[in-house]
Amino acid sequence: MHLEAERDGGRIANAIIIPMIVVVLLGVVGAFGLLLWSAELSNTSSQQSKIQLISNTLSVLRTENARRQQETAVSDLMLDEINRRPLDTPWLLDRLGAWNNERNGFHRSLVIGPDLSTLLEYDADGIEHFATPHLRDQISGSVARVRARFITQLRKGGGAFAAPDYVSGYNTRFIFDTGFAEMGGEVYLYSAAPFMPSSNPQLVTSRIPPVLISFRRIDAAMQDLLQRLGRLQELRLTLRRSADEGYSALPIRSVAGREIAYLEWPADAPGTAFLRRLTPILLILLLAIIGLTVGVVDFARQNTRRLSRSKAQALYNSRHDSLSGLPNREHFFEKLSNALEHQTAMTGDTAVIYLDLDHFKKINDTMGHASGDEVIRSVAQRVDSALPGRAVLARISGDEFAMFVPGCAGRAKVEDILKRIQAALARPITVGNTELFASFSIGIAMSPEDGRDPGDLMRKADIALYDAKAAGRACWSFFAPSMQEDLLLRDRLSRELRQAILENQLSIVYQPQSCRDGATVVGVEALARWDHPELGSISPARFIPLAEETGLINALGLWILRRACKDACGWENLIVSVNVSPTQFKAPGFVCDVMKVLAETGLPPARLELEVTESVLLSNEATTLAAMHRLQGEGIKIALDDFGAGYSSLSYLRRFSFNSLKIDRDFLSAVTDSTEAQAVLKTIISLGKALGMDVVGEGVEDADQLAFLARNGCDRMQGYFISQPLPLDALNEFLADRDMERVCRQAAHALPAPGRSSRIA
Repeated sequence: MHLEAERDGGRIANAIIIPMIVVVLLGVVGAFGLLLWSAELSNTSSQQSKIQLISNTLSVLRTENARRQQETAVSDLMLDEINRRPLDTPWLLDRLGAWNNERNGFHRSLVIGPDLSTLLEYDADGIEHFATPHLRDQISGSVARVRARFITQLRKGGGAFAAPDYVSGYNTRFIFDTGFAEMGGEVYLYSAAPFMPSSNPQLVTSRIPPVLISFRRIDAAMQDLLQRLGRLQELRLTLRRSADEGYSALPIRSVAGREIAYLEWPADAPGTAFLRRLTPILLILLLAIIGLTVGVVDFARQNTRRLSRSKAQALYNSRHDSLSGLPNREHFFEKLSNALEHQTAMTGDTAVIYLDLDHFKKINDTMGHASGDEVIRSVAQRVDSALPGRAVLARISGDEFAMFVPGCAGRAKVEDILKRIQAALARPITVGNTELFASFSIGIAMSPEDGRDPGDLMRKADIALYDAKAAGRACWSFFAPSMQEDLLLRDRLSRELRQAILENQLSIVYQPQSCRDGATVVGVEALARWDHPELGSISPARFIPLAEETGLINALGLWILRRACKDACGWENLIVSVNVSPTQFKAPGFVCDVMKVLAETGLPPARLELEVTESVLLSNEATTLAAMHRLQGEGIKIALDDFGAGYSSLSYLRRFSFNSLKIDRDFLSAVTDSTEAQAVLKTIISLGKALGMDVVGEGVEDADQLAFLARNGCDRMQGYFISQPLPLDALNEFLADRDMERVCRQAAHALPAPGRSSRIA
């Protein structure tokens, strides 16, 4: 029996040990092959990381040079001196060139005038006339860019610059462009910026600014800095690429993309070196297979230990988030409940904070969930490292975090912590080769001020979070009772809006559009109205966004379209314009819905005009273009609404064949007082005409505006001067009155002129 047991034990041992040895041998062979591949991959990765590190350092140096240049380029005094004629060249050489060299390390300074002439050249070594055609060719792209951005910013400001916006001493409106240039066999890092006023916008005397270009030589000191940051044994700057294959190189390119120099360093091979060190270990592992037999004897004892460890790990996993390692929702509520139970007047307030990553869904959609997971891990580590010792951070769900901080001495202490969190997130998060920036919308509830129940505090912090999102995200809000009231009102309005759509409790008003004479009505724009039985008139500016958020916009838009088309059948030859939201336009069945409404109401497609804004065009361009072509193929007109209020990209007008162009009312409001506004309006009208579009002017408030639009070829006018939006009955009366006026005018023109006889043959 013992012999049989021994044989059974041997068979079991063989069944366990022999396959184990085979697996280990195969694993060692596979591991060695994998190591060979990993060594080559490590060598390549090391080289790429060095190149990336040096590239990033150069990028930081370029930005730093631009920041240093700011105090010279953004200066009332300097701009006044540059505009002065004749130039005080000695003063500028001293106060601009020499001062820029001593304070900011710029070896050369160059000022280019609005006519591209050279106004000033400064060289720390006394070299004169270094602004050769070769140099100007290298920097021309940067000069053109900063001048274009200057003109754009000036146009947006209505011909003047707004007050500077400083963040930590840096003017966020500062315009600059950086690059590299080669002069006399040496490579320079330069920054180009237009001279701008620091406080007095009257100093801007020309739409084309003078431009300051500051050059910093890539000398031995800068090369030494790059060498130390890149952990390189040596680094050299050459104008020609070395033929030595043992060197890695980073080309330095001009703004035009031409390679002007190279940074070279000896290529290292960490993977190969690691493989050499690891080979003896692999040989030892082969010998270790013999020890596996002894390991089997210890199997039972080790198995007990593994079970114990597994139990501990299971308990940990049940209380922590697997991705971030932070406490999960249940564990967080346990800790919060315990903290609130022990809270006293002596321990201070407890801040309960809800955090939501802004636009996290966009990261998942565009870069994949793996990148989203990496962002979650990085954000969790940074926030956790910025918290005081007693604070507890947890991951509640996908992109939502929660934390509580006991012992807070009022809201100021909480804001200090949140500022540290913002500072921790200010640095970019690198995912692969992409740099991402993360921010939080944050809501805070304070205990005991807002209660002591964990669930109630979390709910109130969530309400405050919603308020922070409504305020523009990347900010925080403390809970206030009014927020809860607003949320309840929004919830009520969303429910009652759905009911109002189903029960036809909404109404439509129509604003007439006239032709150039201001009297003949050629179209109307349909506008939705909601008269709530208890709350009174609710603005479309409130219930339209609410419909977007709650998913009711498609139902609302279809209701407006059906009602407007039905009413329009009672008018003869009038175009009815209906606004379409981006969400509604991009819905898969939108075109079919439109054609179904036209079939139901009997309105000819040629009398329907759908108004869309530029936001419809910002994504799914192919789908949007296909929908437009289908609609226009049926005879329906498409109008671009509020042109000039957004990006106003000319490429949109070229790629999307709109039938009409509606000019934003803000342009027309300034036309009587501003020659610049008149010029812009004329240009927009001419542009629309050149592209074969009808041009519609919105916001006509007086006869002068109407005359200006008519004089410059605008096809349709709309505004309170012509008529305010009217209910259907009032509109019918308005149209009847206009028809009577037209008949009277025609009859008056048909009468014989005074003082002449009329003879009927």
